[in-house]
Amino acid sequence: MSYYNLKHKIQPAGHNMGPLHTHDFFELEFLVSGERLYFTKTEMYKIQAPALLVLPPDSTHKFESNGCEAYTLQV
Repeated sequence: MSYYNLKHKIQPAGHNMGPLHTHDFFELEFLVSGERLYFTKTEMYKIQAPALLVLPPDSTHKFESNGCEAYTLQV
């Protein structure tokens, strides 16, 4: 059996997803427009569209939006 979850998100500037967290699955983020801040345990990256991020299982992360549209695929 396979599992996947696809989400389309439009987030306003200032949207904060909460604390750092992990998943036991891959997460692919395709940033269509705008920009997001991507945080790990020790770093912060400013990601601008168009961009594709591939997050492996058990990677500690979180995002904050500076106003963006993104698709997220969890597998």
